[in-house]
Amino acid sequence: KEGEIYAINVFKVQEIIRSDRQVTLVEHDGSRLLDGIFTFRDKTVPLVDLRKWFYYDYKNPNADLSQYALNPHDSQIMLCDFSGVTIGIRIYEADRILTKHWSDISPAIKTSSDGKKSKTNNHTRYENGDLVQIVDIEKMISEVFPFLEEDLDNEVEMLERIEHSRSVLVAEDSPTAQKMIDKTLEKVAVNYRIFENGKVLLDYIDSLDDDDLKGVGLIITDLEMPEVSGFEVIKKLRTSGDKYSHIAIAVNSSMSGSSNKDMAESLGADAFISKTNPKEIAGLIDRFCK
Repeated sequence: KEGEIYAINVFKVQEIIRSDRQVTLVEHDGSRLLDGIFTFRDKTVPLVDLRKWFYYDYKNPNADLSQYALNPHDSQIMLCDFSGVTIGIRIYEADRILTKHWSDISPAIKTSSDGKKSKTNNHTRYENGDLVQIVDIEKMISEVFPFLEEDLDNEVEMLERIEHSRSVLVAEDSPTAQKMIDKTLEKVAVNYRIFENGKVLLDYIDSLDDDDLKGVGLIITDLEMPEVSGFEVIKKLRTSGDKYSHIAIAVNSSMSGSSNKDMAESLGADAFISKTNPKEIAGLIDRFCK
């Protein structure tokens, strides 16, 4: 409606529904990002107004965002699956499905003057050249449901140091997810490096000599990343002969559908965990890095 176009991976979208006739909202105040909950096909679904979230500033969490709310009678609800949890996201309109290769996706254009830019982590282009910004879902979930991040922090605090002999490499483009992975790996005291996408990770691992390469025990990769996706990371490492065969590869993704898991495993992934789960990450280190 404002001429800005945003996107989300189609594998996370279950369906689009009309919001004016299928939703009963719970009463809420203007500062809340969660509009309420509604029942759809026997599921209780929390509802987030995407436009309100774009204007949310964590430094001023009690600001009245009602002026930015989308009109329920002039909008749609996008039902999405994030790590097995269904969330409704109110949007102005679902336009179309864009078919893009991951090499067509670039890191977000960040500017300190535009808070909305910090809510995206990648971008691409329409056929006519218009900018399409890809929403940072991990950041949205952490801000809309802050208690989830608090729960994860508590899980991290309960982790213990893991005796290990090999290091961990991580490919993750979301700053929010990077932060939680960093906390987890610091707590278990493993040697690690985090890279902003699959391309940077592959460039790094290709630069290692044989001795340094032997010291790598585990790669944890997201699936959705600009330039080189997690699928491509797995394929590259598993089709390079025996050079990387000793390194375990685990997928860390909010795309929990069976098709994504099956695809990752068919390419040679050793494990598939829900996005940024401290206990599961620690379990991977205990399994593959000793």
